[in-house]
Amino acid sequence: MRLPWPAVTGGVVVAALGASGLIRGAVPQSAASSTPTDPIVVTGAFVRPPLPPSKNAAAYFTVYNTTDRADRLISVESGAGTDTVLHTSGMTADANGVVIPAHGRLSLTVGRGHVMIEGVTGILKAGQQVNIELDFVNAGAVEVTAPVVPLGATTPTPSGAPS
Repeated sequence: MRLPWPAVTGGVVVAALGASGLIRGAVPQSAASSTPTDPIVVTGAFVRPPLPPSKNAAAYFTVYNTTDRADRLISVESGAGTDTVLHTSGMTADANGVVIPAHGRLSLTVGRGHVMIEGVTGILKAGQQVNIELDFVNAGAVEVTAPVVPLGATTPTPSGAPS
């Protein structure tokens, strides 16, 4: 039986693209997906998984605004839960977002703010990655990939301010 040339070529292309996707998925991602030349740089990102019986996880990171004008973080999103909320002062949600001054930073650290991922839809295990989207008025969407780090484990350290 002879196979048609276009079908064989199409199959090879699909197999090659699929393999490249698997290889890309297996490559470890950094704790933050931004680079120092971006207007917004995120470092030291990590997620603490829920402690049963809670279904809420918390994400922590530092945001640097490298521009000459203030920017406002207006929303946060993650597919890891049913809702994602920015908390910068205790457990109070910041409905209007938060301003990061020109050449300034926002540090979300344990006891000093976090992104609450509510209603986690699966089990977050150490070493897994959680994608978080930060939406800014000026910079637009910034994608962050944060590793899941269990309570008591060493967390990523934010790098210094970009130059």
